[in-house]
Amino acid sequence: MNGLSKRYIPHSTLFSKASLKTQYLSGGRLFGLKRADKGVERSFGLSKLEVSGTPLSASALYVSSADDVYLYFNGSVYLSTGAHGNFYQCASDFASKPYFVEIGKDSGGWLLISDGNKAVSVTLSAIQSEDCPPLSNGVRHCFRLFGTDKVDARILRWSAAGDELSWGEGLSDAGYVRLNDEKGGIQRLIVFNNKIIAVRKYGLTVVRAYGDTEDFRVETTDTATDEIYGDTAAVCAGGLMFFTLTGLYVYDGGIKRVAEEELEGFIPSGSAAACGNFYFACGTLCGENVIACVDGESGNVSFIRASATCVGAAGRAFCFSEGYVYEIVPCGDGGEWIWSGNFGSAEEKYIDSVTLDGSAEKLTVSSGNRTRAFTDVSGTVKVGMRGFCFTIEISGPEKLKSVAANYALRG
Repeated sequence: MNGLSKRYIPHSTLFSKASLKTQYLSGGRLFGLKRADKGVERSFGLSKLEVSGTPLSASALYVSSADDVYLYFNGSVYLSTGAHGNFYQCASDFASKPYFVEIGKDSGGWLLISDGNKAVSVTLSAIQSEDCPPLSNGVRHCFRLFGTDKVDARILRWSAAGDELSWGEGLSDAGYVRLNDEKGGIQRLIVFNNKIIAVRKYGLTVVRAYGDTEDFRVETTDTATDEIYGDTAAVCAGGLMFFTLTGLYVYDGGIKRVAEEELEGFIPSGSAAACGNFYFACGTLCGENVIACVDGESGNVSFIRASATCVGAAGRAFCFSEGYVYEIVPCGDGGEWIWSGNFGSAEEKYIDSVTLDGSAEKLTVSSGNRTRAFTDVSGTVKVGMRGFCFTIEISGPEKLKSVAANYALRG
C-alpha cells in the first residue's frame, strides 16, 4: 500500500471484557411512597392545621374520639376542638407528662387528664379539678380505671367498679396487685383483646380482669424482651406493636420481630401511635429526623421527613413538628425512592444504564463524590459511571413498577 501500512490498535477499557448484568432493585428507602403489588405508589404526607395558639413545642399529643387534639408542653395542656379550632390552654401546673383517659365516651362522658399529682376532667361544658387518682398512667376497662401506682411502678391499681375516682379499698371496691420484679416497672397499660397488657421495661404481663375482683387473673407470659420504649406501644392490625432497643416487635399471643431490614438505621425517639392498620413512630433514620410509617398487615415501611416530637391518633393521625400540628394524610405529594448498595460485590463496577418501568421527575446516580442527575425520565437512561458502591435516587415517580440497574464488573 505504497509503503504505508495501516496499524490497528485494539480499543481497551477497564470493562471491555465484561458483559452487562441486570439487577432489579426491590429494596431501598421509601419517603412518601409505599410498596404495592405493581411497584411503588404514593403513601403518606403531612397537611398543616391552619390554627393559631400552638405552643412552641410539645412532648405529648393526644387525639380524642371526637377528633379533639390535646398537646402537652412545659406543665400545660392545650386543646384544639375538632382539630380545627385554635389551641388554647385548658389546664396547667402538671408536674410531668400526663395521661389521658376517656370515660363513658359512648354516653357523652368526660376526659380525665392526670399526672398522678393533679387531675382535671374535661366535658363539653366545663373543665374542672378532680380528686387525683394515685396513678402515673391509666386505662379504662370493665367500668374501672386501671393504672400504675405513682410511687411503685411494679404495683397495678384499679378503682371501684363504676366509679373511676373512688379509691377506697375493699373486696368489691378499689384494689391492687404487685407484679414480680423480673420484668421491671410498668411503663404503659394497653387494652388489647379484652385484656390489659402491662408494658414493662423488659417484657409484657397480661392481666385478665372481668367484672368482680375475684375474677381478676395476672399472667406472667413468656414474653421477656430487651428494653422496651414504653410510649411506642400501640394496637395495630390485630397486634400490639412496640419498639425495643433492637427493633420493632408485634405481640399477638407470641412475639415476633417486624420489618427488620426496612427499619435498619431507624432509632425511635419514644412517641408512636396507630391509626387503622398503620403504625407511626417518631425517630431518626441514619441521623435524619423522620416518621416511620409501618403497614401492620404487610410489614412494609415508608418514611416522612419531619422533625416530629410526638404523634397521636384516634381515627385520624397527627404529629407536632417545629411549632405546628400536622395531620398525617394518605397520598401525599411527590415522594422519593432511595437505594444504596454494591450489587453484592466488592469489586469495581460500571453502571451502564438504569431502566425504569414507569416515569419520574428526577433520577440521580452517585458514587463517592461523583453524581449524575437526569430529569423527566422513563425507560432506559444512559448513566456511564464507575464505582464500588452506588446510590440511586428517584424523585416524584409516577406509576413506577420497577427499577433495574444494568452494570458490569471490572473485566
